[in-house]
Amino acid sequence: MSLSERVLPIVMLSLLAGPVYAAKIEHTNVVEPKLAATAPPDLSAIGQPTRLIGRGGTLYVAGVNGIAAVSAEGKILWSTALDPTGVREIEVDDTGIAYTGYEIVGSKTSVWAFLGEMPKKMEFAPSIIGMLAPDGTKIWQAAGPASRISAPCLTPASVAVLLGQTFQIYARTDGKVTISKVDLDPAMLPNEYAGRMFRPKPLYVDGNFVGGYFYKIYRLGPNGEEQEVDSKNKTNVVAGPILFKGNMLIGSYGMKPDGSVNESLVTVLETKGEFKKVMRKEIGDDHSATGDMVVEGDTIYASSNFTVSAIDTVEGKRIWDVQGEDGALSAGSMRGVRFARNFGYRYWGGHLMVLAGDHLCLSTRREIAKKTWADVITVLNKKDGTYVKTIDLKKDIVDMTVSGDRLALATEDGLKYLTLD
Repeated sequence: MSLSERVLPIVMLSLLAGPVYAAKIEHTNVVEPKLAATAPPDLSAIGQPTRLIGRGGTLYVAGVNGIAAVSAEGKILWSTALDPTGVREIEVDDTGIAYTGYEIVGSKTSVWAFLGEMPKKMEFAPSIIGMLAPDGTKIWQAAGPASRISAPCLTPASVAVLLGQTFQIYARTDGKVTISKVDLDPAMLPNEYAGRMFRPKPLYVDGNFVGGYFYKIYRLGPNGEEQEVDSKNKTNVVAGPILFKGNMLIGSYGMKPDGSVNESLVTVLETKGEFKKVMRKEIGDDHSATGDMVVEGDTIYASSNFTVSAIDTVEGKRIWDVQGEDGALSAGSMRGVRFARNFGYRYWGGHLMVLAGDHLCLSTRREIAKKTWADVITVLNKKDGTYVKTIDLKKDIVDMTVSGDRLALATEDGLKYLTLD
């Protein structure tokens, strides 16, 4: 059973049908993956990888059964077994590794059957939050609520996580918890429905926590005190937040009066005051939402379920757009935005679009047999968006990062290293 089937067993939504474009990018140059190296065999001890982070030449791999650090030469530096969980998230700094985890254990019929496509309610095992020392030694682990939980925001003194309705801060030294009184519950929907939504990792900026959840933008003090909660931007936050030149970058979408999508957006907001808008730009899709973003210098690369755009933030204009509904840009099994009626959400937190040298790599899908789809990687030229090739993985792609001169992939078959040529 694939990770998408095991972790998200009751996702009953398909990607929203998109517009018909006159021209689109197709999978015309399909190639086999070129392995740059073999993953250490002992890495299997930490189980299915769910997150990858590269830092200082070391690749940190979070798996369902533990966490490991792998050297630039591909050797395991350390491996720490942890309580199993369905999805493990990590964050790393010079003095430690923070981790969180959640697991879907079942579903039950919900009274909210009027939502149509969503007649089931997710049930979760208790979440986990913990800290490791730089050498992988376990410092502490705490049990959190039975809920989906964000990746950890690691500060010099604390580990902060967003659960959606609540915001919790754990002391870095011993795991003592402070629960913020701020209410981030998306009141438009029952929280059991919001349980399907990805919890975006908070940012730590100028001694405060800032972030976005559903249609709210928030800033909290270091002890969780509410400083500003804003919903005036009137867009549903789907991607981000990403720290961008001291500001906060989010991906979202705007809606027509009837609730349908009318534009896929990227927005840059100040993190101080009342979140003044620095820039807002639509990308080339008026039927979906911005689900993945990466930045390089002044350029933001953003993708929806069917398009990719490059935006020059100095000039405030799109450099290029490429489109590929049901072609080489269609979202892969774990990438993209899902919709229930007119409500869109990103349910997976992996990095499924990355910059690799002169190329932009994103997880897409390809029909390998009639009505049978498999994950592949579409490679674009980052300068002008032209199609380069399709790398045929035929396996669920869970996370991606660049590790040295290689593309590291977390797949349903474990860690893979590909060449960047």
